[in-house]
Amino acid sequence: MQKLTRRNVITTLTATSVLLCPAVLNAHKDEDFSWGPSVDTSKPTGQDRLVMLKDRSEPVDVTDLGLGQVAVVGVPTDHPDYFSTGMVQYVAILRRSPSQIAAAQKSDRTATVEDQRYLVVNLVCPHKGFAIGITPMEDRPFACTKEGKRHHSIFDSWGFGVHGKSSGEYMSVPKYTLDIEGDVTKAVLTLA
Repeated sequence: MQKLTRRNVITTLTATSVLLCPAVLNAHKDEDFSWGPSVDTSKPTGQDRLVMLKDRSEPVDVTDLGLGQVAVVGVPTDHPDYFSTGMVQYVAILRRSPSQIAAAQKSDRTATVEDQRYLVVNLVCPHKGFAIGITPMEDRPFACTKEGKRHHSIFDSWGFGVHGKSSGEYMSVPKYTLDIEGDVTKAVLTLA
């Protein structure tokens, strides 16, 4: 079993956060933010902070993921949906902060989530399949790495598109199990 470490955490999504991902440092706080010219659209922002699995059945211990923090797990795949991401399925695990949980209560997706404290989503944009990166915005933590007026999708802490071409659509959810003991004494993610 892989254990999540501090190195695997991309960013803490709070007002006092220290941003660990260089591509996010130039981001603004509104819909017009820019990833910058050097962002790779085939990998999620924070690629260097990735937990790479050999196969889907390898569990990842996400117990140490703090409130509002995101980690990314990558697993090789031959599924054509991941052609734009180099045949790697990138999955984000967001341990929601109390304010993210409160905002998520308004979502119609609550019935499809194992535990509201966690959001587990594929980091592939529903619009054209480019990689989705992690933003510094607590209420909109995900955005497509492909920019321009024909793209630039932004997603809330429930994975719902709130801006751009994917507005009104959800990020896809992988098949997974999340085993949680007690009040997050231990949490283990396994992709199905």
